[in-house]
Amino acid sequence: MRRGLFVVALVLTALTMGLEFAHVLEWPQKQHYPGPLYVSLQESLYAWFGNLGGVIYVLAVVATVTLAVLLRRDSGRRWPVGIAAGWQVLALASFLTVVYPVNLRLPAGSAGTVPADWMALRDRWELGHAVGFGLFTTSFVLLALTAVRAARLGDEQAVSVRASFPPVSPPGRGPS
Repeated sequence: MRRGLFVVALVLTALTMGLEFAHVLEWPQKQHYPGPLYVSLQESLYAWFGNLGGVIYVLAVVATVTLAVLLRRDSGRRWPVGIAAGWQVLALASFLTVVYPVNLRLPAGSAGTVPADWMALRDRWELGHAVGFGLFTTSFVLLALTAVRAARLGDEQAVSVRASFPPVSPPGRGPS
């Protein structure tokens, strides 16, 4: 179970890191957009970021925290996985306190008006995603290094990229 959960946590963390990285890559260009265009993009371009991306984000945190709890007695992996989980919890807290309040304010709604403080909201939103990217990247690196180290040591509880299939006998031979 730990092996599968480790892979799930690693993949979900990578996906979340990618979502945050996309925001970081867009930031410099979006700094030059006028308010109506910026708000219009926020309302249209990021629909799936919020819907599917939000679920992936939360599942990454849940999977990594669960893994940290399961590995709390494993002296070799307890600390890096625990720190990775801590960074993700901090990223989620940052999202909820920095980015999410902006998400509630920026939709122009049916009136199509742009808030007067839209530039401050934009900067806060973009910075919040940059912080999330940094925290999830650090978390991903810790998880990946832990997986590589454990696999290198041949730990039975370690993450392995090999699939766990039963041995296959060559054609014409029965099970040995």
